Amino acid sequence: MKVIYFMDVLCGWCYAISENVAKIAEDMKDEFEFVVNPGGMVKEGELKMSMMKEFGLLSASSGVAQATGVEVGEGYKALLKDYGREIDSIRASKAIIAFQEILPEKAVEFSKDIQHSYFVDGIDPSDDENLVKLAVNLGVDKDEFLEKLNSTDIEQKTEESFKKVYDWRVELYPSLYLFDESTGKYKYLMNTKGTYEEIKEILEKEGKSID
Repeated sequence: MKVIYFMDVLCGWCYAISENVAKIAEDMKDEFEFVVNPGGMVKEGELKMSMMKEFGLLSASSGVAQATGVEVGEGYKALLKDYGREIDSIRASKAIIAFQEILPEKAVEFSKDIQHSYFVDGIDPSDDENLVKLAVNLGVDKDEFLEKLNSTDIEQKTEESFKKVYDWRVELYPSLYLFDESTGKYKYLMNTKGTYEEIKEILEKEGKSID
């Protein structure tokens, strides 16, 4: 049975929950297969830092911090003021899918690390140098990762990942779904917020129902 983790690297709520999901994925890896499904929330050319103030992303991040206790870093705050920069989540989405093809058991951790580098250190999630460094840190070969990242196969699989968001009618990031590959049936579990204990309790109940 698979747990599908719908997320986007630019999503503040996803950042807030990322540590919990990564820990759950490690602790319950024998019960479930965890799969990251990036949503492509921000396409290329859709978001400029000059729009950040209009969207109130810094104040929104403060709301996330107040609700979850997870703070953003000074690097992220500085990045929001780089008004000439364009930013999107496409390259990072491709990187997650490419990494997942190579080392699936660490894909949730990899997505968490990308978000940490963005929301804490203020590193553009499209930065290839950073993506490679994070992948290598988790044990993936640099050349293999780059070859897969730049392949047409990953391009197609990324588009399929974005399409799944609509096909499954995912309304919010992050969201967790249970998926039975043998039947093609899926079940919504939770979205937006969740402590480690809350997520674990939900999955433990699902595990017992499967048994």
